[in-house]
Amino acid sequence: MTVLVRRLVESKYYLLFFLLLVLSTHIPTGKGVLLGDDFIQWAATTTPEALENKGFSIADDSNSFPQRIKNAFLFMSADNSATKELKAYGAIPWWSPDDITMHMFRPIAGITHWIDYQFLDGDVFLMQLHTVMYLLMLTVSYFALCRQ
Repeated sequence: MTVLVRRLVESKYYLLFFLLLVLSTHIPTGKGVLLGDDFIQWAATTTPEALENKGFSIADDSNSFPQRIKNAFLFMSADNSATKELKAYGAIPWWSPDDITMHMFRPIAGITHWIDYQFLDGDVFLMQLHTVMYLLMLTVSYFALCRQ
């Protein structure tokens, strides 16, 4: 079995085959719309005035670029959380504390989301294609690492 795997990996067409396999399982559909946490990332990176006027602090136009990237994954915080509504809806358990915080530190993902909304104008197909491009680059990197 090991000889077969080694011959497959050393084949000159293996990378092309593997990239096509990855691409075939992640082809952008173009039929998607923004859902769920996409709106948080959209608000944090584009700072729409309508949300800023309603007191949504991550949509504040005066936020610096690093703050916008940091806030792209700020889903709940004690100062602007809708904890009661989220509990009533069932999105978080009823026993969750009122000052619950959900703020993930994902700077690279935040920057790629900022790029999506700044340069791709929120076009879901192009955003999906952008993600597939990163996946293919990661695949090539992983392949190179495995060949070493």
